[in-house]
Amino acid sequence: MAFTTPRAFALLCALCASLQAQFLTTGIESITLSMSGVDGSTPMNIAWHPDFQQYYGGRGGNSSYGGRVWSASGSIVQTLEPINTDLRSFFYNSNTGKLENITYAANVSSAGYRTVGLDSSGLFTGAYTDASVVLSGLPSNQVAPAYDAARNLFYAYDSGGTVKTVNPATGAVIGTITLDLTAAGSTNIPYHVIGYEPTYDALITYTTTGGARALAFNPTTGAFITSVSLPGTLPSPDYWRMGYANHLLFVYDSNIDAFRGYQITTIPEPGTVALLAVGVTLLGIGHFRRRRR
Repeated sequence: MAFTTPRAFALLCALCASLQAQFLTTGIESITLSMSGVDGSTPMNIAWHPDFQQYYGGRGGNSSYGGRVWSASGSIVQTLEPINTDLRSFFYNSNTGKLENITYAANVSSAGYRTVGLDSSGLFTGAYTDASVVLSGLPSNQVAPAYDAARNLFYAYDSGGTVKTVNPATGAVIGTITLDLTAAGSTNIPYHVIGYEPTYDALITYTTTGGARALAFNPTTGAFITSVSLPGTLPSPDYWRMGYANHLLFVYDSNIDAFRGYQITTIPEPGTVALLAVGVTLLGIGHFRRRRR
């Protein structure tokens, strides 16, 4: 039974194709998140909360250090000192609808995996709720994992190109992925941190070998997918100082004391998604009318 006419079907295919995320050849610097005035030492990663449309970050090394909230345009919304957590990573968990946090030594402490307290405006309250799970599968006490909501697992990278997948409910290792850094042309990527792009289903990191480049890898095989050139001059990869949130790669630049955010993929705009929904609806109506005749 034909769903619709060939012409309408071709239109639907074109709409679907427009929804496919594609990696860019050259990234676009789109936002800057200032860390100036946040007390502490090492900037960790960046998270995005879609309900509040805000970014979250902070400095790690001590629970007395500071955290910050930014608007979608990069304006400072809140600076909290102390942040009350020895931050390694923030991430949004769409399965719980919560901003969550991994701390130092989460591999040996049941207080290392936590839900972040936020008020009705999405601002830090300084309180946390422990998940009471020891993430023993993390490869070290310094890891800043990325979260994959669809598979409900952590990607935990420490060094050497090996990524461990970890079960958030039990803390146990699920599997091991070896990134093909040789194919990527560089073994020089940040320690302790990795990003995850859910729309394209890719692990994300960066290098400055062969020019500043974002690198993408298959999250199940570790195969190298592609690299994206990044404009300007970026610092050589170090410990942490990188994040991936809201489809943007964030790299901390000490010269400006801020995270630079780069768009490295073409992600469908809400208007495109709405257009596809309208198209599918119209095609369905046309099919229904033909059936009645």
